[in-house]
Amino acid sequence: MDGLAIVSACVLAFWLTERGAENSSLELAGMVKRHLVPGIVGLATTLFFLWYLHLYQWQKSILNVQEYKKVFQVVVISFLCTATYLFLFRNFGRTIEEHFPSVIGTSLHGFLEIFSVESETAGNWRKGVFLSMFGFIFLFLCVERMCMFRCISWLHEKGFGNIPVAIIGTGPMANRLQQKMRLFPFLGFRFLGFLDPADEPDQEAIHGHPLLGSLTDLETVCATHSVQQIFIADPEMPEDRLLGLCARLDAQGVRYSVVPRLYHFFSQSFRLDTLDTIPLLQPSRYSNKYPVDFLKRLFDLVIAAILLVISLPIFFFVAIALKLKSPGPILFSQTRVGQKGHTFSMLKFRSMHIQQCGDERTPSETSDSRIVPGIGGFLRRYSLDELPQLWNVLRGEMSLVGPRPEMPFIVAGYGPLEMNRLAVKPGLTGLWQVSEARKAPIHDNMDYDLYYIEHQSLFLDLLILGMTAIAVFRIRGTA
Repeated sequence: MDGLAIVSACVLAFWLTERGAENSSLELAGMVKRHLVPGIVGLATTLFFLWYLHLYQWQKSILNVQEYKKVFQVVVISFLCTATYLFLFRNFGRTIEEHFPSVIGTSLHGFLEIFSVESETAGNWRKGVFLSMFGFIFLFLCVERMCMFRCISWLHEKGFGNIPVAIIGTGPMANRLQQKMRLFPFLGFRFLGFLDPADEPDQEAIHGHPLLGSLTDLETVCATHSVQQIFIADPEMPEDRLLGLCARLDAQGVRYSVVPRLYHFFSQSFRLDTLDTIPLLQPSRYSNKYPVDFLKRLFDLVIAAILLVISLPIFFFVAIALKLKSPGPILFSQTRVGQKGHTFSMLKFRSMHIQQCGDERTPSETSDSRIVPGIGGFLRRYSLDELPQLWNVLRGEMSLVGPRPEMPFIVAGYGPLEMNRLAVKPGLTGLWQVSEARKAPIHDNMDYDLYYIEHQSLFLDLLILGMTAIAVFRIRGTA
């Protein structure tokens, strides 16, 4: 599928860039033949680096962001390799004859002649063709892989190709791990049950799921249930016991993964360092975040201003509809906590009756009596009540993408981990809102905000905004 996408991108680039040239009468087959050699090099190098960067192993990062970043890296490397090839192998046969006359007539000479690019071909290889080819390759690969990810995820959800796995551990971390596997079947795991780290377990089920046995039964359980992968989710397990357990799994030929003791530490970017022979983990932070913050702020200002202008007709329509349906102000203001703990007034279209607006539990049904009939449910269903927050973005209190702004009484109960959410500006939309985890409460999925904070980039922001735009046009609940 990757090869088909790359070839299609090349052909489209040849046709679009050549049809306006002086020799536009040249048939498509002629265009392809003219650029055949560099096209083959681009195809081969792209496929090679897709394999080299492990993009033919099943991976599943949040929104597949890491996979798309790797695809971009592959296209850039392939671009440079093809450009280098065109430069070095232009009239390569003549170069051999001039500098290595002893090679002429040998089998090596014949082999090297295959890779030679004639000066006429290289001369016709125009910059527009070159740039558009790799631009289309990146676009086509992303679209093709997006479709393939969805196809493979659908197969996993239907039970095809799932890996039978078991979890060693009975505590909160083990329970959280099995919840992830059950809530997100597209990850490709078929959860069988737990293994109790205790030698003599005194229960038959853990969190309502089967207990397959204890660690003394490890080999028997793996053979009986055909376990292919084990997740060790007992962060308090002593190091010597953990190493012995890993050795047993290696002997069985069973793959294993270990949930680290400093679980939330790994939600940050870190690098591995050493002090002589002792490994050290160090947080890897931006040495200078000002360029990143400046670009993000500039991006917020431009996009928010454009969206605000486009949304003016919607503002006008909503104002009239609300005035006709319910007396009171058009906008609803609520105190939220922003970056570094600073509070601000977050704006929304008022979707509930004025006497019902407050900090009570958010309505989960459009039939809730607190919601203004008709227009209120419409605003909440399509998230249009969030549009006035574009003004908060322009004022610098919010960003287009970021953690969800919380109310002060919720932030008052934050621990040290949750306080990390306040390191950046809250967002109009965010990673949790467009992920599969939106089915569960946001307070149970703090990892998504921490992941975004540590991996924020314009690429990730664009991806989240694109998925948000798609979600706006889908009818959904108000939760």
